[in-house]
Amino acid sequence: MKTGHIAALAAAAFFMEPSVAGLISFSGKAPELLLCLMIAAVFSCRDTGLVVGMIAAFAALQEICFSLYAGPGAFAVFLAGTLAAAAARYCTWDRLPFYLAFTVFDTAVYELILWAGLRIVGGYVSFTYFLKLLPLSACYNVAIMLPMYYWLLKQKQGAEEI
Repeated sequence: MKTGHIAALAAAAFFMEPSVAGLISFSGKAPELLLCLMIAAVFSCRDTGLVVGMIAAFAALQEICFSLYAGPGAFAVFLAGTLAAAAARYCTWDRLPFYLAFTVFDTAVYELILWAGLRIVGGYVSFTYFLKLLPLSACYNVAIMLPMYYWLLKQKQGAEEI
């Protein structure tokens, strides 16, 4: 995937995520489109540093525009992207179980950092409430990542045939 395509998808996710959160949220939890895009883009791009920085910047801008607190979500997306870059470099990601397990792991890391960041800046969300919503968030993100996996795998196989 080219960097320009990722920038366009990040801009689309930036604008769509607040709308999606209003349409299909359960207990205030909705899919994390920028997180899912980060994982997919890091696994499909060669220039991971640029991708991580660009999507983290969109996450920071999204928090500035749509959130009460700016900072925890952008840092969580940045750390999730860094973990995805390390996994893409050192692991074979073209197997579906690894890809989905990594998505669940990265979602848990993202949500834990988001929870800790909100606690640091004064927001109160109990840890049990965080744990209650974690499976829902993981299911949302896995549901988004399944079609993205097949799309990326198809692109990867097409590139290898050339």
